[in-house]
Amino acid sequence: MTEFGLTDAEQAVLKMPGEFFRAFEALPQLHPADLEEAAFHVHALGRIVGLRAAHRAHPDLVPNKSGRRSRRGSRGGSATPWAGP
Repeated sequence: MTEFGLTDAEQAVLKMPGEFFRAFEALPQLHPADLEEAAFHVHALGRIVGLRAAHRAHPDLVPNKSGRRSRRGSRGGSATPWAGP
């Protein structure tokens, strides 16, 4: 049986941008757009991590840069890294 979803390592990585945002939000803001800009990038990082699971589940719809299927990793996080567009 093949398991889909985020690996344990990907789940840990997915939590990091939120931790950054909460710490950044506590700082005095220097520009009115700081929080909006940080939130945009936090969400972009989340999409990047989420696409890894989408690629494993649907490699024909979400190919990696080489166009080849990546190795299916264990829940522990040994999957081939997402190569991006």
